Amino acid sequence: MKIAQEEIFGPSTKTRIAEVLYGDKTDFVADVKAASDAFKLGSEWRRMDASASGLLLNKLASLIERDAVELASLETLDNGKPYKDAYLADLPLSIAV
Repeated sequence: MKIAQEEIFGPSTKTRIAEVLYGDKTDFVADVKAASDAFKLGSEWRRMDASASGLLLNKLASLIERDAVELASLETLDNGKPYKDAYLADLPLSIAV
């Protein structure tokens, strides 16, 4: 596994907002396979009781709601999108899914 690091800078201020790690093609292939396998018949996700998977998805939605201000701020810093759009549109749509 070869990992590369890259600093992320906001497009408007050019200030450093994060550092991300990238894997190589092997990592990518393994991740895509794991995601694909999760939806195959007999997978743990497919065998999971609907109430259990619902609890996991609701937990994710709750975490997005809890951290909405920070997530919207990061989205704004990362791509210059107006904060209002990220906070009032993008995050609620993500939660609704």
